[in-house]
Amino acid sequence: MPNKIYDLLNDVQTDVQAYESVSVSDLDKKRMKQAMKQRIGKRRSYKKMAGVACAAVLVAVLAIPGAGSEIVYAAGEGVAWHISNFMGLDRNLQDYATVIGTSQTDQGYTIRLNEVVLDQGSLVVSTSLYKEGATEADREPLQMVVPTGMVYVNGRPVLGGASGGAGIEDDLSVSSVIRYDLDGIDTSGELDIKLVFRSIGPHTDAPKGKWQFHFVADGSALAADTVVVPLDQSFTLDNGVDVTLTQYTGNALGQRVYFTLQGGTANDRSDYMLRLQGVDDQGQEIIFETSRILGKEGTGYMICEILGAPVTEATQWLELTPCAAAMPKESGRMNGDYQQVGEPFHIDLAQQK
Repeated sequence: MPNKIYDLLNDVQTDVQAYESVSVSDLDKKRMKQAMKQRIGKRRSYKKMAGVACAAVLVAVLAIPGAGSEIVYAAGEGVAWHISNFMGLDRNLQDYATVIGTSQTDQGYTIRLNEVVLDQGSLVVSTSLYKEGATEADREPLQMVVPTGMVYVNGRPVLGGASGGAGIEDDLSVSSVIRYDLDGIDTSGELDIKLVFRSIGPHTDAPKGKWQFHFVADGSALAADTVVVPLDQSFTLDNGVDVTLTQYTGNALGQRVYFTLQGGTANDRSDYMLRLQGVDDQGQEIIFETSRILGKEGTGYMICEILGAPVTEATQWLELTPCAAAMPKESGRMNGDYQQVGEPFHIDLAQQK
């Protein structure tokens, strides 16, 4: 595999006019998407993240702007291509992204906030990080960098989960895309947001400083273009926890199936990874896998993985079967032993178009 792909921390990249995108193979996209998966069993703040699962795909060549300077973005096609490419999407996010393009420098590191998107109770953030005077000797330690910030909405801190990835570019910059869960916050309108980075990585010995960004983002356009299909499919796990699939959603950032969990303890409700697998109207394999579970609240959602075919605007229907795999008790690694736990069901997307 070319050294543009790193199996470490989450990824994406940025934007300016003259930048050329580098093609990404289907296999690299699948590996990237698979590496982005993260299961969050309980509500936690970014400070408690032991590490973010990750892989990096180089999707552009970036120039390093002057510290504190603003970036002038292309007004035409492709402004929001970097989040799209990183997440393996087949749609441009230009109509939904808020382009920021400002930089902050502290402790010899510059963080540039490229763009953000509000999506279904979360904030998706693209950043680029530069180390002053970086040389090839810095390449290996920079591969472990994944800046994650603290989000404030309307002046109040939001303690949700975070997942995403980062990767080092040819110019030794680190580009990343992180999704912050804004628990309990309606993201279908305009929000006043402050994003504060106090470390350039999740490790205790990572350089500390303060990189602060204040902006307004609006999620109304993406919310209006999000397809919502109510579901009412239930099944029971081997530990007695009842699972109900409540709704399917789909938009330019991807597709989700939300679920609720009842019965047992908070730990019981986090003991299984859920999967929906089946086919679409073209006979292509479709797979949804658990992205987040809140055991205490008994809620969560699965996302459509590029382990199978993508769900596109042309997809007419999905036929899916619920499966589950017990979380490992010791090793921390899933064995992939998914077993059917419910009856197949149909999601009609044609009537929503």
